[in-house]
Amino acid sequence: MGSKYLYSFITLLIILSLVELGSFFYSFLIPKHYYYNPPTRQQFKEYLNRFNNKDDLGRFLGWGSGSHRPSPAAQGMGEPYISLYGESFTYGADVSHQEAWGNILTSLIGRRVDNYGIAAYGSDQAYLVFLKNQTDKAKVVILTHVSENIVRNINQDRNLIYGNDAPYQILLKPRLITDKKAKLEYIKIPELTESDYENYVNNPKSYLKEEFFIPNSGFYSLRRLQFPYSFSLPYIYTHKRILIKLLNKRLSHWFDIYLPPWYDSLYKPNHPSGALELTRDVMINFAKVAEERGKVPLLFVLPNMEDFVYFQYSKTWVYSPLVEAAKKKGYTLYNLGPLLLKKLRSSDKMEDFFSSDGKTGHYSSKGKKVLAEVVRDILQDQRLIDSPITH
Repeated sequence: MGSKYLYSFITLLIILSLVELGSFFYSFLIPKHYYYNPPTRQQFKEYLNRFNNKDDLGRFLGWGSGSHRPSPAAQGMGEPYISLYGESFTYGADVSHQEAWGNILTSLIGRRVDNYGIAAYGSDQAYLVFLKNQTDKAKVVILTHVSENIVRNINQDRNLIYGNDAPYQILLKPRLITDKKAKLEYIKIPELTESDYENYVNNPKSYLKEEFFIPNSGFYSLRRLQFPYSFSLPYIYTHKRILIKLLNKRLSHWFDIYLPPWYDSLYKPNHPSGALELTRDVMINFAKVAEERGKVPLLFVLPNMEDFVYFQYSKTWVYSPLVEAAKKKGYTLYNLGPLLLKKLRSSDKMEDFFSSDGKTGHYSSKGKKVLAEVVRDILQDQRLIDSPITH
């Protein structure tokens, strides 16, 4: 009897060992941005060198100089009439200066448009750029919030959201928090030293006290890939961003079902992250500061490709609660989604306009042109321009 139990035990041990070994080798096939891939000591040191070499504005913002993008169409024009604030969708990523929608808008209205969009920003950092840019002479200032960027407003280390897809393994940013009176408090970037490396990798919460995406902390956080791999490997796929992406790929194909984007719950009032309330107050404070400076603020919410696809299935914009929350406070947030779709003909494919690769990404050059036209129309409706000026 004893030999039988011993044999069963050894057999089980061999099976578990083979499963663990197989899981270990399979882990090399998983994209690194699917799980928490901590920085190396050398990358940590490189970050410290970059941060220490930044000027005061760079440290205040996290990255980016705060300068505006060159606009070929604005050559020879005087002071700016409009300034744009936002991230890569605002900047016009993946196209030339000529094809950026801010430059196209300049051509459409015959007035100079300065583009202060900076890649990888949240709407919180875009607001901070405007806050510091007191020399901006534009009459009209526009803050654009891209739907998915609600996650960036509750984040302090970008790579805790998207893994290692950023240019550097550590990309820290400041954080804003809000109170019930919409007063924003600035949380600066933590000051790190080389001796902090081990603790930062193993216990980032001790430095990023307002970070919502601490690894292994919840449905929205990246998972750690570690021994035993047979347990940690399946756990990776419970990250909501990864799970929704994989499910939508199958469900839409098999059953014509499309689940809402992974960040949809962050738009729910009183979510534990406070993301909706914070994003609303960032937008509101942008408008307040603009009005105090004698400017006309316009607040835009811009959908990405996931939002367009989900709208096709559900007739719902996941960020609608943000529009409603601002409205209750007396501020208008323009939902650009319906306005963009109206510009398309029945024969047009959305992915040709609102995706750089047919599935996700930034707007194509066609989409940027349509976006410029929509903004032109809003300016006309608000009597901020009389009619397009041609040369």
